Amino acid sequence: MVRQGAWKLNFYHGYDAPQLFNVAEDPEEFEDRAGDPGCAEVRERLLARVRAGWDGDWIEAELKRRSEGRALVRRWAGRVAHDLSDFWQAPSGCNVFPEE
Repeated sequence: MVRQGAWKLNFYHGYDAPQLFNVAEDPEEFEDRAGDPGCAEVRERLLARVRAGWDGDWIEAELKRRSEGRALVRRWAGRVAHDLSDFWQAPSGCNVFPEE
């Protein structure tokens, strides 16, 4: 995601089409303006900015590696005595740690 002025562009690895919103006019982000020919210059400028230094394949691999590490820690935590009473617990249905 990148934001400049009133414009916010969301770019998702693996998807060709970004999302573009004018958050000043549409703060709830209901109207995707990415396909609007009148917004083509804004879309391309922000898309170039978000892609600068972006390596989606590396990020995807790194997230998978970290996910495997979290799974290992969860398995370990299930086998040893510990006091996790101070840890924040994600609410039911929260997508912070999707099921693996």
